[in-house]
Amino acid sequence: MEGESQAAEVARVLGELYASARVPIIVVTREGRFIAANQAALHTYGYTLAELRTMRVHDIIAESRDVDADLGVAIAGASLERRLHRKKDGTLISVLPTAHPMTIGDERLIVSMLQDVTPLAEAEARARAALAEAASLEARTKAMYAELLAADRLASIGRVVAGVAHEINNPAAAVTVNLGVLKDRLARGDSRRDQALTMVDESLEAMSRIRDIVRDLKGFARERASERVDLSALTASVLRMTQHEVCGRVRVDQHLAPGVFANVRSSRVSQVVTNLLVNAAQALPDGAPSDPEGQIVLSTFRDGALACIEVSDTGPGVPAHLVDRIFEPFFTTREDQGGTGLGLWLARGIVEGGTIRLTARPGGGAVFRVSLPAAGASSPA
Repeated sequence: MEGESQAAEVARVLGELYASARVPIIVVTREGRFIAANQAALHTYGYTLAELRTMRVHDIIAESRDVDADLGVAIAGASLERRLHRKKDGTLISVLPTAHPMTIGDERLIVSMLQDVTPLAEAEARARAALAEAASLEARTKAMYAELLAADRLASIGRVVAGVAHEINNPAAAVTVNLGVLKDRLARGDSRRDQALTMVDESLEAMSRIRDIVRDLKGFARERASERVDLSALTASVLRMTQHEVCGRVRVDQHLAPGVFANVRSSRVSQVVTNLLVNAAQALPDGAPSDPEGQIVLSTFRDGALACIEVSDTGPGVPAHLVDRIFEPFFTTREDQGGTGLGLWLARGIVEGGTIRLTARPGGGAVFRVSLPAAGASSPA
């Protein structure tokens, strides 16, 4: 008798918990017909119990699903995934159901608690939207960076065009003079063969020089995949192309070591070196190239596992409080001279797999060092 009384009390308490629970609880048959629902369920979905008893679970599912298959999973006691339900007023809510099969009499029923996780679903949707927007912003940023990079490369090419034109003009003029003299001698039947051959040799040498200049310019302008590059040869090539703007203004000392190789995109490293050389030249006062007061030192060397290019100058240097900002986009110390503040920022991004850093030069001036993972002096057999 005592056991029956205790069981009745337990049943009463469970009934009260069911009725007063804040989580919607429904009881359905294995076919999905509603048998019972607590007050939280009636409040959440907006139906009366009498209305629910005329319905099936299928009527509140707002997704294209095999609901009968879901009921089979629930009757077996397996866990269910999040579902999208529709309330009486048409509002959609995201629900996380838990199913507990039970047998009353001869009928197998399902007791299901339906936790409303709509705020979580909305937060997830906002997070997905934010991620999509971030991905879109990243794509736009990359596209803008590529455009800036291309514009900077065109600007760099523009810087060297005058110097290239000057370099080509001298040998071209020599060829033109030699051909004119040879034509005149041939017309007069002049038989001085040795002199003619010397002039031909001079012309061929001049044309070879023009060919090398054009090759340097093509290598500078053409975008290539990463390849094993001789950084000393590349640096010398950039100096030749920029000498009208650099060497014509200040003295440049070269210390280009042999065997300094790295796997890089040569056109991009050329772009970086061009920016550094031009910046160094612009930091110095104009003067004769032999003036020791205005000097740039251009070096390449190995530093352990790194292949390095270094450009130092005897200019005023960068104030200590600005060193950390020098690579920021749009930051420039030469705004009154047309500086955009993009060159060094782009240079840092171009040095893929490497670094570029600024230090003070002993005695005054700035030192920019580009460090790249070194490659062997020769390809493996």
